Amino acid sequence: MAERLISLYEQEGLQSRMQEAYYRAAVEWIGVGEAGEASKYARLCVKYGTLFKGPGRPFIEKMEQLVASPTSHPQWRFRLRHADGY
Repeated sequence: MAERLISLYEQEGLQSRMQEAYYRAAVEWIGVGEAGEASKYARLCVKYGTLFKGPGRPFIEKMEQLVASPTSHPQWRFRLRHADGY
């Protein structure tokens, strides 16, 4: 679903808002334990976020933390924990 959002933003030419779509994709992938995909989108979020919003923003710092250590990120596998009932 997050990839669909990215596609829609691209189709509409919303380059200055792409960090939002990439952030959502990173969070969704980290939530299901896919570190590689989450890191890919987190890097893109940092790239576009820094370009259009400037460095040092909280969302950029969160994405940098995700890239640095995906499995210790607070949202690591959060979707799976909820699916398991705890």
